[in-house]
Amino acid sequence: MLDAIHPATDLFWKEVTSVELVMATHDVALALAAHRGRITAVTDARRA
Repeated sequence: MLDAIHPATDLFWKEVTSVELVMATHDVALALAAHRGRITAVTDARRA
């Protein structure tokens, strides 16, 4: 549940400021979910 705060904050930030953020995470599942929500996310796939 706590992981949902990151994408929600990103979407809120984009709506309020029109500035796109990049999410960095070591959680591959979170990165995939972010991409599906049209959020730019990067991950270190070596840790997967």
